[in-house]
Amino acid sequence: MRSTPNEFSLYGKGSWDYTTNAENIKAFWLAGTQRAKNFESVYTVGMRGFGDLPLSQDTNIELLEQVIADQTAILESVYGNDLQDVPQVWTLYKEVEGYYDAGMTVPDYITLLWSDDNWGNIRRLPLASERNRTGGAGVYYHVDYVGDPRDYKWITSSQISKIYEQMSLAVDRQATRLWILNVGDLKPYERETEFFINFGWNATRWNVDNLESFVSSWAQREFAVSTVVAENIVDIVRNLTRFNSRRKPELINTTTYSLINYREAENVLTDWATLKNASTEIYNSLSSDYKAAFYQLIQHPIVASANLANLVSTALQE
Repeated sequence: MRSTPNEFSLYGKGSWDYTTNAENIKAFWLAGTQRAKNFESVYTVGMRGFGDLPLSQDTNIELLEQVIADQTAILESVYGNDLQDVPQVWTLYKEVEGYYDAGMTVPDYITLLWSDDNWGNIRRLPLASERNRTGGAGVYYHVDYVGDPRDYKWITSSQISKIYEQMSLAVDRQATRLWILNVGDLKPYERETEFFINFGWNATRWNVDNLESFVSSWAQREFAVSTVVAENIVDIVRNLTRFNSRRKPELINTTTYSLINYREAENVLTDWATLKNASTEIYNSLSSDYKAAFYQLIQHPIVASANLANLVSTALQE
């Protein structure tokens, strides 16, 4: 209902502990609700720990249900007693999904926002018996992640085909009321973000047979290239994200690929060198008007990833 930890650190009073500081926290939420009333807003209900962390281990369902009851009272004080048309979501993220599975309930008009595992795999979607809620269901999905066990946010590593697969499952299971994509700092995920938004707008437009036309059309629009060159860019983007999804760049180290088994490290370096050459050829053919965009969206991720692979391989040989 209002952001933490930044806003609460500035404007809140006391600690972020509902067992000891409920009145001050409710006042903080009330001010946020009043501020957002005249805007197109979606209210998140429930409560997690400070700084996107779990609440304490002894947090119980009874306490969290009281939190949502108090938040409902706050919304009623601002909007009136009928909250059916006030958009609200309960995000079943990380430990919160466990509360739901353990029997915690929220009003039927609140949207259940199911989450992926932070790595692009949706953990759970509504069962048939859960699809008749008036609030419906949605999905919270990641192409960038900061948290345990490791971050990934440096270079694009999410495959459009994987996003399509997972969000198609969400469509099939009727989790379409609201989709939220965590993009971190947005760059370098502009392309994947655009696909996510397009697919959310019209999921019937894309299927397994025409999926790659998205990147082809995107390349023609962004770089003013021919259809033939655009198809080459499709291959380049496919391999860039495929190589980086085998192991996120932030997770690669000297134990990732073997120097002695199946020429694994050698094959990885060859793959990156081939991809870098293909990308560089297109980069060099572009006019100066499009080189900067191509470099940021395609060339740099490839060059940087290839450099990392060479760096790790060299360290492995020493």
